[in-house]
Amino acid sequence: MAAITAPAGAAASRPAQLLDNLNMRRNMLEARKKNLEYIITGIAIAALLSAAGILPAAVLTGAMVGLLSPVVPAVALILSKKNRDPASNERGNYRMIVEDVWNSCIIAPIIEEVAFRAILQGSLQCIFKRVLPAVAITVFGAQIPLYACAAMIVAGSAFGVLHLKNSHNLSKVQAVVAGFAGICFSGPLYYYYGLRAACIEHIVHNTALMVLSTMGEAKKLKAEEGNRAVSQAR
Repeated sequence: MAAITAPAGAAASRPAQLLDNLNMRRNMLEARKKNLEYIITGIAIAALLSAAGILPAAVLTGAMVGLLSPVVPAVALILSKKNRDPASNERGNYRMIVEDVWNSCIIAPIIEEVAFRAILQGSLQCIFKRVLPAVAITVFGAQIPLYACAAMIVAGSAFGVLHLKNSHNLSKVQAVVAGFAGICFSGPLYYYYGLRAACIEHIVHNTALMVLSTMGEAKKLKAEEGNRAVSQAR
């Protein structure tokens, strides 16, 4: 019985397809890095102007909180035991790397903060202020009215639930992290410093995660290119 062999062209096309895939990913990463550089430069200029008193102090405060807040999702990912390898999970990988950097780092944070902080939390604060007792809760030494705490919890929880619709394999983890961040970071910033601070915090948070994810993707791509070079040398 004659052996069945793959066409020579098909076998030869596999290395070319792999090279094209690597080159495409490399180009995408380079474009993403360039856009991130623009965003980071803008954030840095805004923070410096805020520190100099030209822009409101809320800008600098939001930026500083935004730099600290990515610790929460980082810890959550480390503690999570779910597989984050897209090759072994049909639902995909939990990555903050997306093609539209500007949407993830600028547009989406502003829209979400307007919706969940300015509209939802702001409205709830007005409602709860009329129906809840006029008492304050001490949180890390700060006196926060009960109505404000209740509004932060409801708005932050709703923000977390929104992320359950995401299709990646750690959507539940992201929902918990987003809810926690909304309650503990964005909510208090909005209450004390206004919408501007909440938006800046969210922008810096997403940008920091995007930078970390891009670095990880670049490292992975470099390893794959190295493996390909080794296989070609044999």
